[in-house]
Amino acid sequence: MWFPELLEEQTGIKAAAPPHGTSAIKISTPGISGEAKRKLVISGISSEGTVSLVSLSGKQVLQKVVTQGTNAVDISSIVRGCYLFRYSNASNNQKVSLIISIQ
Repeated sequence: MWFPELLEEQTGIKAAAPPHGTSAIKISTPGISGEAKRKLVISGISSEGTVSLVSLSGKQVLQKVVTQGTNAVDISSIVRGCYLFRYSNASNNQKVSLIISIQ
């Protein structure tokens, strides 16, 4: 999920939405109760690549190789907050950077 209002409220930085058509990658967090079952679902991946979450202080908290299609990444150990989500594939022809809020 991407909440530009939350980013602006917490940091004072006004965020702009990514340009339409920039990426087919979608990120969601299904409504599953319980800390142990928190997942980040990433769909629209065109080829194998790497996903990472970086805290706003610059610390990388997760890095995972994902495959084409839809992937579910366990985020039960990730502290709730705002993170920079990054995806890039091996040939670097598909890159995505978004600020997301993990609840």
